[in-house]
Amino acid sequence: MVGCRAPAAVDPAAVVELCSAYRRFAQGYYRKNGQPTRTIERVKLAIRQGRTVDGRPEFSGC
Repeated sequence: MVGCRAPAAVDPAAVVELCSAYRRFAQGYYRKNGQPTRTIERVKLAIRQGRTVDGRPEFSGC
């Protein structure tokens, strides 16, 4: 892709930690009348889509 550069080095553990932290945040933030909204399921799905079969983050550039 034009204008797309992959980071020089990415720590997979940091990505996993970031995803985990956002998932916890989303569970508290995306609520309506005290009940979780569908957005939480979308967040979980998006995080799941970024993982390889062995559970580590998959990086594909942009």
